[in-house]
Amino acid sequence: MVLEGRLADGLGRGAAFTRLDWVRCRLMDTVGIDPFPGTLNLTLDDDSNLARWRQWQDMPGHSLERPIPASAGRAAIRCR
Repeated sequence: MVLEGRLADGLGRGAAFTRLDWVRCRLMDTVGIDPFPGTLNLTLDDDSNLARWRQWQDMPGHSLERPIPASAGRAAIRCR
């Protein structure tokens, strides 16, 4: 699936998150990528790209759970 949009600024939080050991390990184990520090933010301007994004969001993806003790709570992310 191809999405076309404009690059946009983010909140600057993606780099710290994608550098967490558990996030990197889960992404490498599950989808075979070592993420670049940060995220890519796109602004989608037209209906066709927005429709493709909604289709992508409906995909099941992979749940990437954080390996932590039960007493510390639970954290998980979804990779599509």
